[in-house]
Amino acid sequence: MVTAAQAPAAIFLLLLFGLTAVRPLLDVMLLEIQDMESIPQEDDDSMVTVSLIDFTPCFEWILAYPINTSTRYEERKRLGEGFFGKAKLVVPHCTNICPKPNLVLKEAKVWANSESYRAAIREEYFGKIFRRIPKIVPGSKNLARMVETIRGSNEFYTVSMFEGITLHSALYKSSKPGNEPYQWWKWLKKTPEGNTAMRDIMKQMISGLALLHRYNITHRDLKPDNIVICFYTPWGDCIGKPTIELAYHGLHLRLIDFGSGLDEYSQAHLYGRFGPTTGTQDDNYMSPECFYRADCLTTSKANLAKYDMFTVGQIFMEMILRTQDVFGYEDDLFGKKRFLDMCVEGVKLALPPHCNSEKSFLKYIRERDPLKIGFPGIRGLRFAQQLLHHDIDKRLSAEKALRHPYLN
Repeated sequence: MVTAAQAPAAIFLLLLFGLTAVRPLLDVMLLEIQDMESIPQEDDDSMVTVSLIDFTPCFEWILAYPINTSTRYEERKRLGEGFFGKAKLVVPHCTNICPKPNLVLKEAKVWANSESYRAAIREEYFGKIFRRIPKIVPGSKNLARMVETIRGSNEFYTVSMFEGITLHSALYKSSKPGNEPYQWWKWLKKTPEGNTAMRDIMKQMISGLALLHRYNITHRDLKPDNIVICFYTPWGDCIGKPTIELAYHGLHLRLIDFGSGLDEYSQAHLYGRFGPTTGTQDDNYMSPECFYRADCLTTSKANLAKYDMFTVGQIFMEMILRTQDVFGYEDDLFGKKRFLDMCVEGVKLALPPHCNSEKSFLKYIRERDPLKIGFPGIRGLRFAQQLLHHDIDKRLSAEKALRHPYLN
């Protein structure tokens, strides 16, 4: 029998035993990260750090169930399937009292030293880095939130918070009659609130990249499929569906899928013997320095950061035109280069497109726009040009892009 006087000591021993018992499970989820000197440490009292508990409302399910996906998660629906595996929307198995956050479980079919295995390892590596970045750091809330990873004999599972729908889905895909994405895109282009939403998308995207680049991390596979958005309602909820029926109350954007991410450690240890190649990224969103150079990913850190910024400019153009063929030449690299030379650099050539001045560039994009609107003003045009510079030295950095007049 424990007396009232002995109760505090008994409770302390129970807590100590409990933490000791669950420590092996926690160790499975925590990856030792090397070379973390540049990231503020958890013993810094001036920083509020991100922990697993911070963004997992239902923490007890992590400790209560064995480490396998069938007992730990309940599948709600399939989200998609790619070459390396599939993604599902899941919720944790836990009591009815416990809130059940929506999660994304990605399953990669892997084999030793395969590219899919290395990509999963890189995503795990960067996810654990992001978890240690303090929440108060600008841009930290615009990065993916990984919950855990689970390794099987032939599978590698990555579990992350469900953050909304992809920008690609918001622009192009419709699950209901009436072509909702097209209506949302029209709202984005034609209304003052929509123009504000477009600036919010660009600002939050660049804010996340600015943080990555500050720590010498390059995303390297930025595209609308790897950008997720939720839309705030008047009641403070953030829903994964664009809506034009309600007044605009803001949105939240996060960058996801860091399987092609790059920093000094991953370049040395988490890629194959030949290092990072253009084969681990989407050719449609390739920066021009990689059009013809095999060594484009072994250049300086500043150049690697500018690689992401070109893709930001391309995504901005994609939102303006609602097409992935923003340059008008699809897979023709020479055509893309000619577009950049003439429309961005101002080179005069006899071949089309004839857009070597601001006036002609405005007209050219307006003619290609299905809504015949084009750029959101001259500031939008200059913002796009400064992001799409063929010359890396002239291309905007993330920090400078955040101060551009278009975003302010």
